[in-house]
Amino acid sequence: MLYLIGLGFNEKDISLRALEILKKCNYIFIERYTSLETFDLGKIKEIIGKNVEEVKRSDLEEGCEKILELAKNYDVAILTIGDPLVATTHISLCLEARKKGIRYKVLHAPSIINCILNAGISIYKIGKILTIPLREKFPMPLKSIYDWIKYNKERNLHTILLLDIDLESGKLLSVREALEYLLKMEAKFGENVINEDDLIVVISKACTDEERILFGSIRRMLRINVDLPATIIYLARLSSIEYEFLSNFKI
Repeated sequence: MLYLIGLGFNEKDISLRALEILKKCNYIFIERYTSLETFDLGKIKEIIGKNVEEVKRSDLEEGCEKILELAKNYDVAILTIGDPLVATTHISLCLEARKKGIRYKVLHAPSIINCILNAGISIYKIGKILTIPLREKFPMPLKSIYDWIKYNKERNLHTILLLDIDLESGKLLSVREALEYLLKMEAKFGENVINEDDLIVVISKACTDEERILFGSIRRMLRINVDLPATIIYLARLSSIEYEFLSNFKI
């Protein structure tokens, strides 16, 4: 049996149900490549009372056969930061398990998508979710990002913009860099999609005790230093209740 178990934002988010399952698992793995969140692996082992082996991204992609072979005969758990199915790699794992006739179960946990709702926007108005990459990974500006923002705006959908991270170097794309990229896209493609007066929300250190929500125009947000990690929501037209809620965070 294969279990995909979310850890949320720290070890205190482990559910009682997940803990019950983990205590009976023969093998437990943890991956942290999608987040810079600092989990105390020692505490996790202490809570579960078993060894937990850290795996790399390649172990869950090219090397997933080893873990799936174990799951044929043993109870195997893969722990992830946030929610297991926010990362498409884990959807692929479910698909591979199904192809091999391996039973699997997913235990969900808080993720950045849940935390974004703290800003008061409607979940029914969230469109395509995008990641703005670090300059070192892709040349900027990227037409695909520009086109998706345009697509969402035309349909009155909010665009969640995740900011890229590099786990090896510890580098995170800053909010200012991301907004400058967006304006460069407009300067290059010129389809009147992105304007300095457009309204956005920035959520800094989401779902932590230091969470900060900022609401205002791109122009004003460019002047503010925002703690990382952070997420940007490029807003569509706001309903009256969305605007009233967001007004509490206006800069």
